[in-house]
This record gives sequence, C-alpha cells and structure tokens, in this order.
Amino acid sequence: MCHFITAVLPSSANINELSVIAGRNHRKLEPLENASVMAQLKRGEAYFLTTRGMCDCGTTLGYALRAADTKSLEPIHQVRKLRAKGWSEAKIARWLQAKEKAVEDKSRRGQFFDKECNADWYRFLMEILESGLADYVGLLLRWYSRPLSGKFALRSRVTVNLETAGVEVLSYLEDGILYEFSRGRFRSRVNSAGP
Repeated sequence: MCHFITAVLPSSANINELSVIAGRNHRKLEPLENASVMAQLKRGEAYFLTTRGMCDCGTTLGYALRAADTKSLEPIHQVRKLRAKGWSEAKIARWLQAKEKAVEDKSRRGQFFDKECNADWYRFLMEILESGLADYVGLLLRWYSRPLSGKFALRSRVTVNLETAGVEVLSYLEDGILYEFSRGRFRSRVNSAGP
C-alpha cells in the first residue's frame, strides 16, 4: 500500500505547541489510534501521524537502505526471459551493465535529494527537542499493506542522540523500528519494543 511516518511523544508534552512546530516544518501531529502499536509503547506515550498528504511514499527517511537493496537485487528472472527470447550472452551482459548504471545514477541523484530532505527532518526533530516541550521524539517509518489501524509488531526500539548521530542517521532508518531521538547523553542502544 504505502509508506507512512508516525511519531511517538510523551503524553505529558504540550501537543498544541508541538503542533505549531510541526506546521512550521510542513508536518502535523494528528493523534493516531492503533491498539497494536499503543500496546507496544511505554506507559505515558502518545502516537501521532505526521503525514500531511496522502502518504509518505518516496520519503528520504531510510533512503540509503532502500537504494542499497535495489542495487543488490540481480534481475535473474529477467535474464531467463531474455535467454528464452534468444538474446546472446554479450547482449544480456550489456543490458545488465546498463541496468546497473541506471541504478547507480538514480542513487547519485537520490543522495542529494536525500541529504536536503533529511536536513528538513533533522531541523524539525531538533526544533522539538530544543523547545523543551519533549525530552524525546520517536519516529516510525513503516510500509503499510493494511490500514494504519492494522496490527503489527515493532521490530525493536532504538534510542539515538540526534546531535551526536547527525542528519546522516536519518538516511538509514529501518522500516518497522521505532527510533527514539533525544539530545541527552548518547545512549545508542537497542531495546526490545514494549513497555
């Protein structure tokens, strides 16, 4: 279906003021009901949709990982079809080379786009953290094949000091992992999801 980016914040945070920050950064903080996710959050946390449009397909969050996955996939089934059509091995090799170059070109173009858009996300997250309205903000990038209210298990929860990690960390967000960004002492640890 689609990628969506959701956020987790302490329920004690002033959501009205944080929503103003979100609006300035072309995002929103709309309360989101998903019993499955809520059961996996810590006590005293709230869950929000950040998407302003229809979805977050094409997001640059996690782009580096998705680009690497695309590059590593060899089109084996296509090669079989080309052989069945009578293509020579030399012609197939040229086709594979052209395909690899196209993926590399797309990746190079994506790196610039990735850096610029993730800088926007970084500014948004830092503005929330610098406001003093929340000690942390969680982001969850997820590919939904069902409605946003559908059940799923978080793969894990990772705590990251955003200042130390820098904007680059946003290019490597993995689908289904809740990233808890803070400005505090560096605590890069992986926790099992849940209360």
